[in-house]
Amino acid sequence: MPQTFMGMAFVILAPMKVLQHTILVIAAILFLSCKEEIKQVQVTVKSPEKSVTDSVVAQREAVIAYAKQYMGKPYCYGSADPRKGFDCSGYVNFVFKHFDIELP
Repeated sequence: MPQTFMGMAFVILAPMKVLQHTILVIAAILFLSCKEEIKQVQVTVKSPEKSVTDSVVAQREAVIAYAKQYMGKPYCYGSADPRKGFDCSGYVNFVFKHFDIELP
């Protein structure tokens, strides 16, 4: 009886293995046929200015100091109000709006 069961199991499972291998081969062919040709693009990188003006440094420090005043406020979804709390974008927008800096 066990031999018959094993024979039946082989008859059932063998086509499944063939199907799995067939699917893997088809997937590999599709994946490899979809690759795009790699185009070389020339990129020019500008080096940053070596000297930063004192006013830029001062403004950066002022933004950071102002932002730190509001760290630790509670999280409040969709809020940019320091009395209620902030979500992440509300916090950033609140700080930059104080300095009249527009964000995209």
